[in-house]
Amino acid sequence: MSDFVKVGTKADIAPGKPLVHDFDYDTVVIFQVGETYYCIEDVCSHQEVELNNGRVECDEATGVCRVECPKHGSWFNLESGEAMNLPAKTAVKTFAIKVEGDDILVEEPDPW
Repeated sequence: MSDFVKVGTKADIAPGKPLVHDFDYDTVVIFQVGETYYCIEDVCSHQEVELNNGRVECDEATGVCRVECPKHGSWFNLESGEAMNLPAKTAVKTFAIKVEGDDILVEEPDPW
C-alpha cells in the first residue's frame, strides 16, 4: 500500500496554475478545475513533452476534463489518463490525490 505525500498547499495551485512535483521515478502535475484536483504524470505519452504547460478544458455536457499536449495537440483525460486523440495512443499514469485542510497529498508512485 502506497503512502500519501504532501506535495503542496491550496495556495500553491489555482485554475490555470498547475503544481508540478518530482518524485524519485515520476514527475506529476496537479491541475485544479473548479473545486476538483487531478494528478497525472507530467509527460505526454507520444513524445516526452511536459503537460503542465498544456491547455485545460472541461466539456460541460459530459463533465470530462482534459489537458492538451502543447507540442502535438493530443488530449488526455485528467481523470483516467486516457489518450483521447492521435498522435498519442497510450494513456498517461494517474495518481490518487486528496486534500486535507489546506494540504494537497498525492499517493506516492510505486518505484517498480
